[in-house]
Amino acid sequence: RSSDLSSGINAEYGDSIGGNCNTVMIANVWGESSQLEETISTLRFGTRMMCVANEPMQNIHYDPLLLVREYEQEIKTLKMELAMHDTLANRSNVSYEPYTEAQQFDLQQNIRRYISGSVPEIEIVNLRQVKEIFKQFKQMILNQEREIEARVVQKYNLE
Repeated sequence: RSSDLSSGINAEYGDSIGGNCNTVMIANVWGESSQLEETISTLRFGTRMMCVANEPMQNIHYDPLLLVREYEQEIKTLKMELAMHDTLANRSNVSYEPYTEAQQFDLQQNIRRYISGSVPEIEIVNLRQVKEIFKQFKQMILNQEREIEARVVQKYNLE
């Protein structure tokens, strides 16, 4: 019975016992001989709970807008550090900003040249470029599928 009681309490209040909060346990005991086993079990459990380590600390509530501003500042700082690292590694032409429409068009043209075989390989500069190549390649495939579907619908009057 004592193991059932302690496992039940641990399952029920496991996050509250110990951890970062002050915990008070009140052990109720009964002086009748018929309740002796339960009383001893309760006292043993109370003794074990006295050994549970607590480190109470105040819960801190953060302002979400302040956190966003701090994260934006940290991102800006990390980008500056990354740019400095790229400059020191003689990779000064690397950009980490989203691709502009002109850059996306140039990349699509480069992909088309690669597919046609006029360019043996696409020079990979960074992971951002790889992701954009996959994005543009997917977009090109989807556009081709739409064009083929439109031609089939038009040719066979399937509207």
